Amino acid sequence: MAVSRKRAAERLRRLTARPHLTSPHLWVVAVLFAAVTVSHYTEVLSSIPVIGSISPSVFGMDRHATDRLCYALLAVYAGWALGFRARVLVLGLSLAVMLPRAILISPAPRDALYEIFAASVLSALLLLLIREMRRTQRDRDELDATIRRVISAQEDERKRIARELHDDTAQSLLLIMHQIDALASDPKITIPDDARLKLAKLYSVAQTAHQSVRRYARDLRPAILDDLGLGPALEWLADNLATEKGVDVRVRLGNLQPPPPHDTQIALFRIAQEAIANIAQHAKATRMTMTMTAVESVIRLTITDDGAGFDASIPGNPGATAKFGIAGMKERAQAAGGTLAIHSGTASGTTVVVEVPRKP
Repeated sequence: MAVSRKRAAERLRRLTARPHLTSPHLWVVAVLFAAVTVSHYTEVLSSIPVIGSISPSVFGMDRHATDRLCYALLAVYAGWALGFRARVLVLGLSLAVMLPRAILISPAPRDALYEIFAASVLSALLLLLIREMRRTQRDRDELDATIRRVISAQEDERKRIARELHDDTAQSLLLIMHQIDALASDPKITIPDDARLKLAKLYSVAQTAHQSVRRYARDLRPAILDDLGLGPALEWLADNLATEKGVDVRVRLGNLQPPPPHDTQIALFRIAQEAIANIAQHAKATRMTMTMTAVESVIRLTITDDGAGFDASIPGNPGATAKFGIAGMKERAQAAGGTLAIHSGTASGTTVVVEVPRKP
């Protein structure tokens, strides 16, 4: 509802806005309109020796048909540069100039009126096209802004949940482990062997749960990303893959000084995290290479593996977008102002390439 009201207010503002007298577009329209008007009335120019003898034509049209086309294009330009009201004003003035000549002076008034009608229709169609293109671009910008807000809210929620898991749940499990250990090792308490065995199993379960909770909190929002930055965080992801899956990892990170904005770092980290998770869970790879370079104002992150690969074009393929989170990766790249491309084929590995600007 708030977005709809905002769009309606913006539309009303554009429709009622008046072009400022210092606008260069306003003066361009005024000068061109005056020139076309003078040209349209040939009688005004007939007394000038050189100019009066010029008879321009465009696509085989005579001077007056060319003038009418210029009026139509001028109305389009006014609508594009100065707004809807300017377009209506220029079109109205153009008709006020063209109609008297077509009716009173033109030797072929029917043809002249037809050309005026065609020029008006052409102007209207071009303006509708421009308006639709602007609306599409505006909708795309709003969608990008919405995606950025959603991703930002997700990151804030991840950070909150990770902090609560670490400070609350993990600490509670650690306290339970200490209580079990204290109970089992208290010499003043006689514990039967079967109960002691159950306590040992309970301790093991609590320890496993504690480790899992810490891993969940770390995956949700690793402290290394906030504390040390993107480079060490990417190396940490690669090291985890090597440790947990035995994959041979090679990491080459270029110089990122000065560092990119924090939102860009988060986007690159999440994309790399998803790509590495895919390698660990599905690719069955033995080698992974990660490179990050900064070329002028663009940061490029490339992750390549020698795994099974996939063909996402085949329905039901395990490499489908929904299962591998490719849609989320593309949304993050798009929200950072960049692009993401995935090259893969069955039994030929997968390459993920993301490019984002340093300062989106």
